[in-house]
Amino acid sequence: MAQDTFYVGTLKGVGRVYQQTAIDTYSKVAFAKLYDRKTPLTAADLMNDRVVPFFERFPLVGQKARDFELFKSAVALLSKPGASDDDYVAILQLREGMNRGGKRRYSTTRILRDYTPTSPLDAKR
Repeated sequence: MAQDTFYVGTLKGVGRVYQQTAIDTYSKVAFAKLYDRKTPLTAADLMNDRVVPFFERFPLVGQKARDFELFKSAVALLSKPGASDDDYVAILQLREGMNRGGKRRYSTTRILRDYTPTSPLDAKR
């Protein structure tokens, strides 16, 4: 799943408008929704409102179906307001089980080291 946010423009009485877009790179299905803000919660809302219901209605098969179950779990964790460091670690662990644990550009350790102020992995050691 590839996801991005695009600035659409400004509407009188509304203000800035953003398009949240998600594309399933495997099936080539795209989803979009307009928002008046650009936040991580709007990204999670798109997943909960459009992507998850679509793939529940039109189920995947085989390994992709198993990956989708992990994806749904990750979306649920991301949708919680104020996700904790433990939630992010759990999401990264779910990621490791997706795509048959295939090659990753960035390791879990590197992501936590580079993108969190204090790595939750360091605190558990």
